[in-house]
Order: sequence, then structure tokens, then C-alpha cells
Amino acid sequence: MTIITALCESDKIWLGENTAVTVGDAILVDGTSKWSAFGDWYLGGAGDSVQIDILRLNSDDLSKPDMDARKIAQTIRDIFKEHDIAAKDEEDASARYGISCILAHKNGRVFDLDPSLAISPIPEGKLWASGSGRDYALGADAALQGLSLSAEERMNRATNAAIACDVNCPGEARVFLLGDERPGPSS
Repeated sequence: MTIITALCESDKIWLGENTAVTVGDAILVDGTSKWSAFGDWYLGGAGDSVQIDILRLNSDDLSKPDMDARKIAQTIRDIFKEHDIAAKDEEDASARYGISCILAHKNGRVFDLDPSLAISPIPEGKLWASGSGRDYALGADAALQGLSLSAEERMNRATNAAIACDVNCPGEARVFLLGDERPGPSS
């Protein structure tokens, strides 16, 4: 799977990811970012690649100027319904879409989207993570509290902890400021 991380601090948003993917037990370094940019938003996706591919192919639907986090989550649900991507067990209250995401806006807001695409705002200063290495990244950041680390260093250490501890988070850590790089459909 993957690790994606985000941290908003002082109106700057740091984004992170691992640089490789697993296909079965094989590790591929293909340079594809787990982050996609559309309009004023970045979406980091962790899950099956088909969901991420479908979202990238439908990025025009997500790039409308009046989009907020709730509208984006609903648009993603609608896109997945059109492509018959959803699973719902009898005991589940809502469908699950095989993807978890971090959504970041250039205005300094970060949101978690869980596998049912429920939205949770992430407070400023809180490092957030998603993907199979999530617990390692969050645990590493919690262990580092009290140290005088920059936001970039927190991101690097948390992302690297997931890569070091989760065999499904291969590659190296890549951390960047939102806006410094614009990942696209093929980046």
C-alpha cells in the first residue's frame, strides 16, 4: 500500500509520501505521486490503484471553483457509484470505497477522508497520515512531541518511520510544500 502524510503549520501545508508501490510482493519505483492536484485542492490517496486512476480521470469534476470538502467527498462517491466501486456489508451503515484519503486546500485546511469518505477536519499543527503505514507515522510523530523540530523534519521523520516499519510502504520519503510541486495525473 502506501503512506501519505500532511501537516498544516503557520498557513503552510506540508505533504509527504513514499516513492514506490507494491504489486503483490513486487516493489515498483514508477515515480507516480500519491498526491493529485485539482483546482485549489490536493488529494492524497491510499488504496487500490483503480480508485486513484478513476479519480484522476475525473479530475474535471473535482476541479470546479465552488468545491468545498463535503462537495468533493460527495463527488468522489458519485464517481465511484458510476464505476460500480463500493462494498457494503449488512452490518455497515454506509458503503466503503477501498480508498482512504487526505484532502488539503491551499488556504491551510486539511481533512481526513476515511474508506466510507466521511470527512474529519485535521487541526493545525496535527500531523496526519493515511495508508497502511498510518499507525507507524502517527506513533513516530507522537514520540517526537516535545522536541524542537520543524514541520518539515516532523514530516520526514513520520513518513520515514512508516517506510522503515511497514513492508507495504516501500521507497523513500518525499516531503514537499503544497504549491511547490503540482502533481498531475501522470506524476
